[in-house]
Amino acid sequence: MFKKDDSTKKLLLISKEIEDQMEKFLSDKKDAVETELDVKITLLKAEAEKKIEQQKEEIHQGIKELRHYTMVLAEFEKRGGEIREKIGSHSEQVAQSKKELWKLTELMDKEFASMKELSQKFDKLRQEADEKANGLKNQLKTKFGINGKMPESEVLKEKLRVDFDQEAARLGKIRELLIPADVTLPEEGIVEEELSVHPERIEEKESSIQPVKESDLETIFTG
Repeated sequence: MFKKDDSTKKLLLISKEIEDQMEKFLSDKKDAVETELDVKITLLKAEAEKKIEQQKEEIHQGIKELRHYTMVLAEFEKRGGEIREKIGSHSEQVAQSKKELWKLTELMDKEFASMKELSQKFDKLRQEADEKANGLKNQLKTKFGINGKMPESEVLKEKLRVDFDQEAARLGKIRELLIPADVTLPEEGIVEEELSVHPERIEEKESSIQPVKESDLETIFTG
């Protein structure tokens, strides 16, 4: 005969078995998820540590290169300073040479002016000698019928071979090389006075003076 209590117990047992299976499924699922998560965390952690080490290595390499660059730059600064000092020394020498050359051009200009003045006197003297010789020659021919060659001065007969205008032009070219075209030179006789009163202008003029090439000077003096 079927008993109600036995049926209930059986249902309860089946239900409990199903619940236990569901609990086990949930527990297994949880363990599997946690295991998978642990594996992923381990992998991510390893990958992160690898990236951190790589970045550390890159940073250390960057610091090494930066320190090397700093040392190289310091060496460049030192060598550059030495070169600039040498350039400054040569620049001062060039400026001094230019001042001396400028003074020489002034002296040459005065000497050529004196030579030109003396040359004009020489030409005038030779012209007067020629006029006297021609006058005497005509007188001898007219009065005495003598038609001969008159004695000549060997000194006066020689012509000067200096082209003063050409030499002045050459001096002008030299001065153009020493002083830029946009610099207006003071009148003659005021140069030394101006520079003595305003010595700072010497530096201004020197800074604007361009170097004179040896080939330019050769061209000027050889025509």
